[in-house]
Amino acid sequence: MCPMSEEPLEEKKLPEPDDFDDDRPRFKPLNAVGIVLLLAAMGVAFWQADKDNQRILEARARQEADQGGAPARVKPVVFPLDLNSATVRELDQLPGIGEKYAREIVRLRDQKGSFTSINELMEISGIGEKTLDQIRGLVSINAPPEENTPAP
Repeated sequence: MCPMSEEPLEEKKLPEPDDFDDDRPRFKPLNAVGIVLLLAAMGVAFWQADKDNQRILEARARQEADQGGAPARVKPVVFPLDLNSATVRELDQLPGIGEKYAREIVRLRDQKGSFTSINELMEISGIGEKTLDQIRGLVSINAPPEENTPAP
């Protein structure tokens, strides 16, 4: 047949709501209750996980404070860090450093008295040029205050 023919098109009748087969799944109020209960359970789970994370962070802060580290509530780290006065916690924030190397930096500083150059960090096994390049703009070397000079 030609698409331009003059024959009338058959009208298709849409099904009436009562014409549907009864075996078709339908929305039921119990499904809605199940969904609400599932969402509530997920909310409780997320809330509990958040509380657990907070407890873990508080325990870590207490443990660090007990070990002579920073207190539980501390100021954020401000860069550049002075290698001659930075704490393990502050040094740990540097890229490529971590707690192990931060402790080694403090140990080396205690042995030497103070740093005069950032390159002295290469005396620590595992810290090389690549690590120094990562932290170069984030650290500084300030002369330690002289103990015999009275404070202003």
